[in-house]
Amino acid sequence: MKVQEAMKQTIQFVVAIAVSAAAMFVYMYEPRPERVVQEVGQAAPSPTHQYAPSVGSHPSSNQPAETPKRELTAAELADIDPASIDWAGVKKRFAQNMGIADSPRVYDPMLIRLASYGDYTEREIAAFNKLHVIEFNPKVGESCERVLSGIEGVGDEDGITEHCTTVLKYPPHPLASASLEKLQELSQTDAAAAVFASRKSSDDNEAIGLAVRAVLLSGKPGPLTEVIERRFSVIAMPESDSREAHLEKVGEAMFLDRMASKLGDPRIDLKRFDP
Repeated sequence: MKVQEAMKQTIQFVVAIAVSAAAMFVYMYEPRPERVVQEVGQAAPSPTHQYAPSVGSHPSSNQPAETPKRELTAAELADIDPASIDWAGVKKRFAQNMGIADSPRVYDPMLIRLASYGDYTEREIAAFNKLHVIEFNPKVGESCERVLSGIEGVGDEDGITEHCTTVLKYPPHPLASASLEKLQELSQTDAAAAVFASRKSSDDNEAIGLAVRAVLLSGKPGPLTEVIERRFSVIAMPESDSREAHLEKVGEAMFLDRMASKLGDPRIDLKRFDP
């Protein structure tokens, strides 16, 4: 069966690389720059802290879950252990705030880069960045303007509505808009390119292989955990899928979960597919 053959090829490829990745895995950290903002129209563009941002934001009306009396120093942020963060709590908090706490289809908001949610603490973001190649780009405010709706009955008595866009801390990463072909070429030596290529690939096996390559190049487990979340976290069997194909997908997700856990990612729940 094609699905079985694809799964076997993925496992063989990933296992071979995982041995090397596990041996070289270390948590890495780079000091972050002073706070800057960039107004963008996208819901959650991929960030980096290595590029000069633009400024000009408005305070956000959303209050963070944890508001420290002072900003943590770079040394304090560098000392945060990702295993000390309640990652399940981050996901639960997101579900509750979005009114979907009872839904079985709740994604990890940070792994899918849901920056517009805006409810992350300094500690959570710092811990996330120690696990990932592409730094998380948090929401720091909103930019709002009043515009004419042009639709009868929409807006105030003058037909005016308020339109707000999310203000993020960093501008988009320059590789975010690169073509898949270009990213595949760069991914041989560039972990960030491998991450973006993994996101853009339409083939699950290729996406997993690129994520593992990013792990190898960076020593961080986040790229693999991200591809698991984006492609296998909530496995809903389409009507066109057979029960056997669905179970094979579950089996592959369980295998990837265990590999990500072995690589040191504390966010993996090895029991999530238990009956």
